Amino acid sequence: MCDQLELDTMGNEALPGRTDFKDNQWLGVSLSTESKDEGLISACGHRYANDYFIGRETDFDKNDRYPIGVCYNFRIGIIGLIDLEKTFPCLDGDQWRGDTRWLSWCQAGLDSAFTNKGEMALYGAPGAYNSTGTVVSYSTSFEYPEPEVFTDETEYETDYTGEYYLKKIQKEINRKKRC
Repeated sequence: MCDQLELDTMGNEALPGRTDFKDNQWLGVSLSTESKDEGLISACGHRYANDYFIGRETDFDKNDRYPIGVCYNFRIGIIGLIDLEKTFPCLDGDQWRGDTRWLSWCQAGLDSAFTNKGEMALYGAPGAYNSTGTVVSYSTSFEYPEPEVFTDETEYETDYTGEYYLKKIQKEINRKKRC
């Protein structure tokens, strides 16, 4: 028997810096679970968009719909959903840098995974950095809930930025395993 989980019943919300556009967000495009009983589950919609900048004057003069992506992290207990938390891995940070779409088309959550010990959730963000891509990490301890976008200040001249960051993340995960 299957039961539908209602992760978000609020409809589109307008908040400072964020105006939801949830239609066709493809919620559930990626589903990940921690490898332990009653572990976290992550469900993402990479086509969730932020309409906050439509019709607004901005420094980058690009008033557009930004498909940044959304992920819901939760546990399922005896009484249903518990510890439900909604995160926007690419909401904060630069949307544009010069003529480059920095995080504005991030599409975070196209893929997701938990590290072996479950201390971090990882979200693929193929649209970041003018579609060269990156990976976003998110602490699952609820002590440090702000997402971290893997980046540095270099100019990107190849299509392999996502691969670079994946290797960087794998190295960091392996380092933490030894600790």
